Amino acid sequence: MPHVVRETVKQNFLSEMREAIRKSSRSYDPIALEILTYVIHYEPVSLYRITRMLPYGISSIYKKAKRLSKDGLIKSVTVEKPEDRRSKSVYEATVKGIFTCWAYGQVDVQVEDTRK
Repeated sequence: MPHVVRETVKQNFLSEMREAIRKSSRSYDPIALEILTYVIHYEPVSLYRITRMLPYGISSIYKKAKRLSKDGLIKSVTVEKPEDRRSKSVYEATVKGIFTCWAYGQVDVQVEDTRK
């Protein structure tokens, strides 16, 4: 298959995949997508840090993070701090979250053809 045709087929496939992901999931507002993008780029990250880095109110961040977690786009992980015997919850993105963010055009995912 010529290289130009292969690139066209790949772009069509990726466009159809993005559309399918958007249709199969609930719609997310720009703030929720920005929170998800921040988690993807800076994970593991606490919600407190997100409230400090993004220009939204703490209650909005917590409410939207709860929805993202319930939908399986981010997950809470408990990190132990042995020096002071405390623990804190941080958030990480899930594969579903990464692909959802990609489908909405918030992050870029590189797809490589590994066939030789």
